[in-house]
Amino acid sequence: MPVKQREAKERRPTFSREVLELFAGLEAVPARRRHTPKFKDGAHQLARLLEQTDEYWTGNSVLDRGRPCHPAGYIATVHWARCRAMRKQLLGALELAHQIQPVDEKAFPAP
Repeated sequence: MPVKQREAKERRPTFSREVLELFAGLEAVPARRRHTPKFKDGAHQLARLLEQTDEYWTGNSVLDRGRPCHPAGYIATVHWARCRAMRKQLLGALELAHQIQPVDEKAFPAP
């Protein structure tokens, strides 16, 4: 019997335009500027919008591109996995937003 390989549409996460714009803008920030107060404030705001403040306070974010820095068994490793899953969903949503972007609107991310 065939098995569905993807989540049902009603169970897939949806993100507001504000979340996608903020994520795209922060994702475009070069590594050398990710230590500025403006970037950190934006990362914290994104965590609040995604309801990932616990993850934020353990030093994890959907903006992290690397591997977990804590050994298995620490809550920070669990939080890293949650952030990684959410990051993949956000990147997928951005990709979809680019594909269905109306002609008269700017695409994400704005330069």
